[in-house]
Amino acid sequence: LTPAQQAEQQRLLTDATRRVQEHSYYMNQAIDDDDLPTALDRAASMLGELGDPNHHHSHSHHNSSSSSYSDGHGHGHIKPTLNPKNYYELHMRCLDELPNLESYLVDLTTPPPPMASPMASPMPAPIVPQPPA
Repeated sequence: LTPAQQAEQQRLLTDATRRVQEHSYYMNQAIDDDDLPTALDRAASMLGELGDPNHHHSHSHHNSSSSSYSDGHGHGHIKPTLNPKNYYELHMRCLDELPNLESYLVDLTTPPPPMASPMASPMPAPIVPQPPA
């Protein structure tokens, strides 16, 4: 890579990492607030920073620092992408955040342990001092 391409790769990685950290922060806040829809939305946005896995990697030998994508209106654009090493680093940062979401989802689907019935284990009667006779 040329120095300009290296600088562009570093900028892309820094920007993507900042967005992953932002989505992760708000995802964890939503988890703390027990807000499942927001937690899932932020997790999806965080993972969305990885891009479309079907169109991300270029396997040809031409310039791999960019790939074509459509804006939904039939117009093709060039979107810069991370090289494999930087993509792997971003991928690992996303993976580091997923155990928090996994624990939250497991907690939501795990039934609470059964409560012991008050009659099942009677508490000893409190000792009440008797007045002198």
